[in-house]
Amino acid sequence: MSSPFENLEVSATIYKVYPHDSLYNELKHEFRNRNINNTHVIRIKENIKKNNLLHLQPIIVQVREEGNIFIIDGQHRAEAALSLGLPFHILEDSSTEIVNLLNTYQKNWSLSNFVDFWANNEETSHAYNMYKQYKKENLVSNSVLIAIFNKSSQYVQVTWEFKDGKLKYDSFNRDHIKDTLLKIRRVQRCPTNPTLDINVLDRKPFQLALLEAFENTTFDFEKFLDNLKRSRHRFNILAKKTDYTKEIFRIERKRKS
Repeated sequence: MSSPFENLEVSATIYKVYPHDSLYNELKHEFRNRNINNTHVIRIKENIKKNNLLHLQPIIVQVREEGNIFIIDGQHRAEAALSLGLPFHILEDSSTEIVNLLNTYQKNWSLSNFVDFWANNEETSHAYNMYKQYKKENLVSNSVLIAIFNKSSQYVQVTWEFKDGKLKYDSFNRDHIKDTLLKIRRVQRCPTNPTLDINVLDRKPFQLALLEAFENTTFDFEKFLDNLKRSRHRFNILAKKTDYTKEIFRIERKRKS
């Protein structure tokens, strides 16, 4: 049977580079690209170990002065492959503005995109559709809701698991989710002086600071809420999670005058 592609023009050639090839350790980094993020490299390595899809996304390179070969796109994939001792694939492109073009037109999936994808997967639909419902009904960011689902204010690592379709919704976290979201809503609706700005109420650092306080076994939420009604707060002029956390505990520890 003939190939349906046999009459099509070949527009580019992808080369496979093995560890024994002299080119394997000679690729240089383009100075205009982002610095290597080691956490991102570790994540790519984990994905490669599960499903090696490096051949579907070749590393784009350019040959420059004295034959030096520079990575234009894919430095994290290259770093991961090198670390694992695996072959990688390269595609040469000589466009002078390709770095700017790639960074302009490439768009990664948002967390909402991952939610929709896994919500339409039979094995993961229940957890991710419940997630969508809670997100719709509560003024919380995706990062905060992911942290709540995983019962931890440390959301970075669990966000990767969330993207992999590993979100849980069962006896492990069901009551915790409802209780935590109720507490956040009570803070958001609490009469305060001055009134809490709307951009503070849905700000990720503020909400993560609340989660950190909830995790502290010495934190008295009811006392905090009661004191918040009677005390002047500084939340509207703060921006960092650490500052929000300090202010939350300052208010919680105040004595009634």
